[in-house]
Amino acid sequence: MIVENWSDDILPEITIRFGSECLVLDSWAIHHQYSALCVVMGPGMTNQLQENDFIRDIFGLGSKVNTMNGSAKSKASKLERHLLNAAAFKARTISRGKNRDKRSAVLT
Repeated sequence: MIVENWSDDILPEITIRFGSECLVLDSWAIHHQYSALCVVMGPGMTNQLQENDFIRDIFGLGSKVNTMNGSAKSKASKLERHLLNAAAFKARTISRGKNRDKRSAVLT
């Protein structure tokens, strides 16, 4: 495959997205480097692309992107989620209770 593409002057164009960034593998050398690093890093390759300065320099990604800006969504704490769910449950229970009272008055 590589020999056929090399003889026909076809270059690979593979885009790898990680977080809000993307890495374009536009040559066989970069594709080979990425494949070798994937074998070594395994499933942690996306995290390494985001955080590891040495790997970012290899692929020319520049400095790290700051993800702690105002547009990033932050996850609510467990207590906040619990309180929101409890309030929704209470409102739903009260609403159902009112509807049940109306049905029982109609049936009798």
